Order: sequence, then C-alpha cells, then structure tokens
Amino acid sequence: MFTILLSLIYLAYVLTCFFRGKNLAPGWASIIFIVTFLGGVQLAFVGILGEYIARIFEEVKRRPLYLLKQRPPAEEPALR
Repeated sequence: MFTILLSLIYLAYVLTCFFRGKNLAPGWASIIFIVTFLGGVQLAFVGILGEYIARIFEEVKRRPLYLLKQRPPAEEPALR
C-alpha cells in the first residue's frame, strides 16, 4: 500500500509540473508511474495471498483452540 501511495504522490508531482510548464523527459513520468503503481498492486495482492495461505496452514495443523489443565469430572448417567 505504501508503494501505491508513493506512486500517487509522484503522479500528483508530475501533474503539477506539467501544469506549471516544466518540461520532463517525454514518457519518463508515465512509465515510472505505471511501473510503481502496478508493482504496488502486485505487492498488495501477494500480501493478501500470504495471509490466506497462512490461515490455511494454521487450519491444516489441526491443533486444538485451547488446552485444559485438568479434565472436568465425568458426569454420571441419569438413573431412571
């Protein structure tokens, strides 16, 4: 998400330079913006995928959610 934010800040900088009349190298700004933005999107999706795989891993281990120090006393069956 940080990379996406930086690319948007860079886009704002490039647009302000454009409207103020400063000349930037042709094509440089658009390529850098696209590469950083799409790189940030890829990083975000890899992070989401990592969270998903980590949760699957935790579930597959089949460990109990909690442990008891002692077993509760066994209930006697009701006599009728």
